[in-house]
Amino acid sequence: MRVQTGSFRPNPDQSQGGFVAATAVVSTESYLGPEAQVCDSAQLIGAVKILDRAIISGRAQLKGDVVVSGSAQVSGDANLWNDLGGELLVTDDAKVFGQTLLHGAVMVTGTSEIFGAASLYDFVQVHGYSRVCSRSVLTDDLILTDDSTYCPAKRGL
Repeated sequence: MRVQTGSFRPNPDQSQGGFVAATAVVSTESYLGPEAQVCDSAQLIGAVKILDRAIISGRAQLKGDVVVSGSAQVSGDANLWNDLGGELLVTDDAKVFGQTLLHGAVMVTGTSEIFGAASLYDFVQVHGYSRVCSRSVLTDDLILTDDSTYCPAKRGL
């Protein structure tokens, strides 16, 4: 892990916000908990909330009503975008990484992992130690629980 230069920034309500790397972009509307981190060239656009010890890194882009909390991590080229109302929530020890796309009021909790080029839309929920990977596309009101795995098999080996 390389050392990041940056600063702790104030929130819109003037409370002490978390760490923002000099190479990251954080909207003045975004709220960071005092222990939250935005590293590398990650971008927060709009009223995104990064709470607790959550970490956003890589080239991840979060836009709209997105909340990342607990010890959750969003990294790589992940794109989290919500303009559908409600909140897009990544919490607990969940990880979202790779070239993933989460759009809408998606919820990822527990120690779940969303990675590869997976796409989750609308009101999908992923709980427990569930995994969604590869080029999976989950939509509508689908709920994964009890340590589910949704990874399409590779073709043409």
